[in-house]
Amino acid sequence: MTRLGDFRDVMRALDPSGDPRVALRNGWGVERPAQASTADALARRLELEPWSVHLMLGGVGSGKTTELWRVHEHLATVAQDSGDVAQYIDVAAEHRLDRMRAGVLVALAGRRLVRVEERVRRARGETAVPKEVAKARDAVEKLADGYDRELPPDTGPPDDWEPPDDWNEGTEFEHIPGVIEAPQPPLSTRVSESIPHLRTLRDAIVGTQGHCVFLFDSLDRVKTPAAFEAAVRDDLRALKRANLGAVVVGPIQFQYGAGRAIGELVDNNVHFVREIEPENEGLTFLADMLAKRVSDEMLSAEGRAMVARASGGVLRDLVAIGKLSAEEAYVAGATTIRPEDIERAMDRFGRGRAVGLDSAQVTALRKVAEKKTFVIRNDRDVALLETRRILDWGGGRFVVHPTLEPLLGAMTEVP
Repeated sequence: MTRLGDFRDVMRALDPSGDPRVALRNGWGVERPAQASTADALARRLELEPWSVHLMLGGVGSGKTTELWRVHEHLATVAQDSGDVAQYIDVAAEHRLDRMRAGVLVALAGRRLVRVEERVRRARGETAVPKEVAKARDAVEKLADGYDRELPPDTGPPDDWEPPDDWNEGTEFEHIPGVIEAPQPPLSTRVSESIPHLRTLRDAIVGTQGHCVFLFDSLDRVKTPAAFEAAVRDDLRALKRANLGAVVVGPIQFQYGAGRAIGELVDNNVHFVREIEPENEGLTFLADMLAKRVSDEMLSAEGRAMVARASGGVLRDLVAIGKLSAEEAYVAGATTIRPEDIERAMDRFGRGRAVGLDSAQVTALRKVAEKKTFVIRNDRDVALLETRRILDWGGGRFVVHPTLEPLLGAMTEVP
């Protein structure tokens, strides 16, 4: 293998935007430390109650997608005994996130049930589609893709209708509402009507005793907690009524107090994927992730520890800084990734993270660097967590990203 080939292999292995399934398939995955493993606890809860609904929260790059796929793998293994079915759905790959609304998750789940039912039926050697299944498939298609409906003619009021004394020609009927209101608004008609069809498809796949679980990814990119809540409220209630389990990845704002009512919607089944403090077990975990992807000859144990600490425990940053280090080494003419290459990569990464900071944010970062704690007061504070400039290591411990902190002294506070 040539020097160029060696470095190209490293660049492929350290792609921060790569599909987590490829990493798991290539054996690059490493089990999180027990206290930091969201997938293990969540998978066992779903194994016990596959009809439950859950919310997964975490910052960008914290490994939520990887954790979802680990849950999927666990449930697939359990399915050999239970007969249950688990389906991962990347919502962003199938629907515009800026157009999220009630019914989207139900429609995506229905579409997936249609595909799985067809596959299961063919595996059984059955070609004819049962009448109820065909009806359910048609309903799902109409919900997902829409349909043309003939409008009824305007028949007007009944022939024997007599207008009231205060009636003026052209006045519309007025509805006088009652005083009782349900604690939760009723489901939208189209979502509610889908529930029996979802049950029909589920029963056709796993029978009346089996269960289906959906893992919905990418919804953490919905812009606001209010938009997220409006998009999933009806759908999660409908999935629960159809006896279908679900895990939904949500915006990080919910982790810090926004939209507390969402916890009630998922029966307080809220799970956090946090950054992993790069010390002790955490450091070993992060370094092992690099060792799975890059040989000892290319990146030494010392180098792996440097990259791990520089990442702050953010998995995507771990891979990104490792890739930048390889790039720096190749450009410098080196044959391996050296400490000085990693230092230059850290500086580049930190400077990129510093772009766009304003005076108030610089002040907040300096306070966190000094006190190792952070009081979250508004959306601007949450934005520092969203952009991984401040990291949450749990237990009330917050730190400035290790590649950004050395630059704070040189930053000028602009008005």
